[in-house]
Amino acid sequence: MTAEIISQRVVWNGGFLSVSEDTFEFDSGSMVSRLVVHHPGAVVVVPVTSDGLVVAIRQFRAAAQG
Repeated sequence: MTAEIISQRVVWNGGFLSVSEDTFEFDSGSMVSRLVVHHPGAVVVVPVTSDGLVVAIRQFRAAAQG
């Protein structure tokens, strides 16, 4: 199954993140619209001590509600 993007409309732009409403058409001819979050990516650094312990810091994350 493949799909082609028929249209893409930015519905919100917050600078760092944006949200678009993308409309796709499938091989069968059916169409669907979805909201897509666009971001530049992310990096995770996991510090490990010489003893093999992972160092972690608890931080509040609003999206995770905690």
